[in-house]
Amino acid sequence: MVTPVFAQVQIFMGKGTAVIIDDDKASATKIAHKAAMRKALTRAMRSLLHKGQKDEVNFNRKKAKLLNGPHTYLQKENQVSNYMKGKLLNIEVSIAVDMEKLKRILGKEGVLVTENKEKKKAEFPAVMVIITEEISGNINTVPYTTAAVSDYLIKNDFEVLDEKIVNKNISQEQAVQATNGNMAAANAVALQYGSGIIITGKTAVQQSSLKSGGMQAYGANITLKAIKADTGDVLAASSADGSFPHINAMTGSRKAAEQAAKRAIEKIVKDLEKSLESSRNGIVITINPINYKQLAIIKKMLKRDLKDISLIKQKSFTGKVAKLNIQYEGGIADFADEIALKDFGTFTLEVIQFSQGKIDFVLKMK
Repeated sequence: MVTPVFAQVQIFMGKGTAVIIDDDKASATKIAHKAAMRKALTRAMRSLLHKGQKDEVNFNRKKAKLLNGPHTYLQKENQVSNYMKGKLLNIEVSIAVDMEKLKRILGKEGVLVTENKEKKKAEFPAVMVIITEEISGNINTVPYTTAAVSDYLIKNDFEVLDEKIVNKNISQEQAVQATNGNMAAANAVALQYGSGIIITGKTAVQQSSLKSGGMQAYGANITLKAIKADTGDVLAASSADGSFPHINAMTGSRKAAEQAAKRAIEKIVKDLEKSLESSRNGIVITINPINYKQLAIIKKMLKRDLKDISLIKQKSFTGKVAKLNIQYEGGIADFADEIALKDFGTFTLEVIQFSQGKIDFVLKMK
């Protein structure tokens, strides 16, 4: 998919007409001008859409609202022509549009889903897969479902951490702990190797009591979660079943496990892809050391000065450490830059580290 390329400011034209009734030229001028502006604005917005994609559907649904404004992206408007043709008044206008501002507005309104998705997909961190698998009550140290899930992710353009790295750094006991909710070891390895997302889960494969034509049936059940390595947030979850009849126990077990894995990871990927369509990013920030008055100042100034913040939620304040949830229209690096350069009066916030969903700040007095 090719992303539309544009200069910061572009010119768009629009033409509108109106019939003069009872010599009321003022009313006709108003109607024709409005029609001309709507056409020019529509052309500007459509220039950013990916044709034949979900963008067009979303734009058509929200077109009336977008055309009503506010048009904060408009830099200049000129009337190019105004002439009569019989009783028909013709007006043509040109508008100068700040394309970056317009792009942000369309992104916030959920119109530019294709571009949002492509950008986020490119920035999406590598995925680490940790799945424990039992076959007839015995641990399978080389899980069939891990390979099936990794293969599906790769085919859908997700970067997957090499299974050999995972096996080398995560013991079987730690893998079991991860699937049971103790993510400490898994998170450490994920962040060490640049993997921001962990797909973890359990698979159980059992021989069924059903038989047909000399073949034994095998059934599998899998539960999966996609978890942010840096914050522990669950991004998606799913479970699925699989079954396969075969004369060979190993083949039947493997096929049933792979079938269940494919069904579960399909839902996980669908949920992840949907989250990529939004221009909004959820960011967890920690600030240390800080007192409550300083925290109140920071929250007030961020709400007032950073227009791309749509939500600030205080998660915790313990001792001298504050944790906030931020919804931000843009990339995490952009947010980190804005905060690092911002003047909070008597203090500044210095970035000490950040990952895909988390930024740690240290507060320094001037």
